[in-house]
This record gives sequence, C-alpha cells and structure tokens, in this order.
Amino acid sequence: MQHAHILYGSVYGTARDAAEQLHAQLRSQGLSVSLEKSPDSARLSMLEGALIIVTSTTGAGDVPDNLHPFLHWLETCPDLYRRPFALAGLGDSSYFDTFCGAAEQIQAKLEDLGANALLPSLKIDTLEHADAAAPLLAWGATLPDALRLSWQAA
Repeated sequence: MQHAHILYGSVYGTARDAAEQLHAQLRSQGLSVSLEKSPDSARLSMLEGALIIVTSTTGAGDVPDNLHPFLHWLETCPDLYRRPFALAGLGDSSYFDTFCGAAEQIQAKLEDLGANALLPSLKIDTLEHADAAAPLLAWGATLPDALRLSWQAA
C-alpha cells in the first residue's frame, strides 16, 4: 500500500489542529497516512511516498520553528524528482507581502527539486476563516483521488 506523510508547521496550534483533522479525514477514507510534527533529516530521508504539508507563517513570512528541520532537509536534499506533494498554507492577509510566505518558500523549494504538485496549493486566510480546518478539509477531500492517481502512475 502506498503511503502519505502530513508534515505541519504551527506556532499557536491552528495549523497543527487543522493537520490533525486532515489526518483523521484521510485515514477514514482508507489511506495510509502518518502525521509528522518535526522529523529530523534522518527520518525525512527514510520517508517514502507523498508529502502533504500544512503550515502557518510566522514573523516576516517565515517557516515555523518545528518545520525548520524539514526546510533544512529540502536545502540539502539531492532530488525529489516526481515526488508527489500537496501544500496548504495558513496566513493573515493583512500582512500583504508575507501572506502565506512559509508555504510559498516551501513550494518553491519543492518545485526546484522536481517534486510534483498533486493539487494547486491552498492559501487559507485566517482573517476570513476562523476555523482553518473547514477550507483545509474541503481541499483535502480531493486528495484521495489525486494520491491514488499518482500512485497508479508510479
């Protein structure tokens, strides 16, 4: 059975809570999926399968501290050619230039490494959505089909 890994970056817990709900949703649909808070480089190197990243943005468009190991791994990773990924960012649109900046950084690195986006990335404006999980779960409802298609193509 193919596997997917949800990695999340969270400062105040909103992205963590949303990622946990996405994890439960995908598991309820029969997918083999793990939830990874802050795996180190050794663990990341062993992960096979699709990567699903849910991250908030902190500071001036920065990645939350618990995702720094993942960002470092991306900077030292030799190649993710055709590795499937899906990315959702949470942010506050009143920070115009840095809105969902963490997600944008991660997406750029994944694309530079040749990873393959399963779906268009999702940007959740927390000013519009008090419950960030609602739009994430709606987006996540399309993930099972996208994952299965990518696994069949592999």
